[in-house]
Amino acid sequence: MVSTILKLKRYKKQEESKVISISKDFLFVWPHGTLIYPSYFIDKFKVLIKLHNFPLIRFYDLKHTHATMLLQQGVNAKIVGERLGHSTISITLDIYTHVSDTIQKEAMEKLDSLSR
Repeated sequence: MVSTILKLKRYKKQEESKVISISKDFLFVWPHGTLIYPSYFIDKFKVLIKLHNFPLIRFYDLKHTHATMLLQQGVNAKIVGERLGHSTISITLDIYTHVSDTIQKEAMEKLDSLSR
């Protein structure tokens, strides 16, 4: 009986040390130190969308929007890619950014200014 209790205490300490390392390695953890899974945020996002009658979009779509908005503001594409965790700039430009009317208009205005 005593050996079982000792084994359980050792096991408990091992598990507690895992919680401490999780809280150091991840950005989003519960107050007691365990990981908050991405599905939690996705579920809460869906609730907010419905609650406020927003257009239905996926949580993941925010990544595309983030990249496009940064480029519209003139942020260097390499910086945008780094923020998104991409290994190459082509991933950022080919997949995660969308050419908006604003970007097209700005490009034309810059071209026009060269001819003046």
